[in-house]
Amino acid sequence: MTKPSRQATQQPDAPRDVPRALVVAVAGVTLEALSLTVLAAWWVVGMIRVGSQAPAVGISLVVFCLAMALVLVAASRALVRGARRARSLVVTWQLLQGAVAASMVQAGVLWAWAVVAVSVVVVVLMMTRPVAEHTGALVPRPEETRPEH
Repeated sequence: MTKPSRQATQQPDAPRDVPRALVVAVAGVTLEALSLTVLAAWWVVGMIRVGSQAPAVGISLVVFCLAMALVLVAASRALVRGARRARSLVVTWQLLQGAVAASMVQAGVLWAWAVVAVSVVVVVLMMTRPVAEHTGALVPRPEETRPEH
């Protein structure tokens, strides 16, 4: 006799164990959201102290950074809850961010290596079996059963 899967025995709103890989990935995404927020604050301070010849550009960059930070936080929360669609959003962001950071590395910006590293780690973790099972993208493996005598 086989045991029912973990997901089949839980209520829809019951808390589920969050895989360690997802915890690390969500920490990376949260770090990115925090970095975007700090960057937006830095731009605001710079525009106030130094002034800007194109304030509309600065304001739009600040709005973009804050909006992306909110989206990343919402996606992180959705991933922890097990939402499948949040994985695609996070992976897409990592690919775009990684491409931009890679071009910055080629331009000699050494700190962009850290951004590339975080992007790669998050993408790899999003593709692991425990994360895919947690978000419902894969059916959990059936438990090993031994014939009863």
